[in-house]
Amino acid sequence: MNLKILNKLKTYVGIPLLFLAFCLCSLRVSAEGQGVGRQHRINEAVASLERARRAILETPKLRGEKESLPTYFSRLLASKTGRLLSVEVWRNYITLLEKASDETAVFRKSPLLLTDTPENRKLWAGATLSLRKLSNVIIILKASEKAGGEPLAKAFTRALTVLVEARDRLRNVRP
Repeated sequence: MNLKILNKLKTYVGIPLLFLAFCLCSLRVSAEGQGVGRQHRINEAVASLERARRAILETPKLRGEKESLPTYFSRLLASKTGRLLSVEVWRNYITLLEKASDETAVFRKSPLLLTDTPENRKLWAGATLSLRKLSNVIIILKASEKAGGEPLAKAFTRALTVLVEARDRLRNVRP
């Protein structure tokens, strides 16, 4: 600011009001900085969900071009040896899902929103619901691991569906 303007403001407004204006400006800058940090954390959580999805669906390159998830997992589990993929690979998949769920656990509850609009609140409600569902689906998946076969295929299909839903919903929220 120009010193002449500042001196005029001091005489008209007084030092207490200038101090108040300075504090309000610094709070605004601080809140904007928090928004950037929160957006970074949201992006990291989305990336974690995407890494798990890619590792399960794209890395093994076993899925057919237009093969649905239920068919894909049923085929992987119904080979002549009982399983096309080893037990260790299936456990690794579950571990990847658990890791993604753990890394997004902080977003199972909606944070204090800087962008407090009805649309953003609705987006957060959907994202938190999907992330809570993901942790519950993983528990069901671990329980169905012992059963193997069709129950395990259905549980994996459900887990991946919820994972993608959570990723897509979390991708759209704003801090």
